[in-house]
Amino acid sequence: MTDVVCSATGGFKKQVPGMESWDGSLSAIVRTFPTAEVATNVTLREMYTKLREKTLVEVEYELGGVDGYVFTSKAYLSNVDISVPTGSGAVTWTANLVGAEPLLLGA
Repeated sequence: MTDVVCSATGGFKKQVPGMESWDGSLSAIVRTFPTAEVATNVTLREMYTKLREKTLVEVEYELGGVDGYVFTSKAYLSNVDISVPTGSGAVTWTANLVGAEPLLLGA
């Protein structure tokens, strides 16, 4: 949003849409995938490597199931974090994304 103040606003700071941007995050359980699942899953190691190499990644968010929406774009990773619980529980990882191209809404 861009702040706009002029005599027409009576000194009130008004906001209007400015430049577009997006960001997002994803999280998963740390695990090893059987051979059949490798092609459709991403690992902590892959994400960490992409972060270190500053690699552009393709992103696809599916929302709403079969009749939902699909958002696609490209992004850079800004952070990859691992969480190890005290005691028992699953080890998880999180990656933060910063959009490098517009987020497009598909069918």
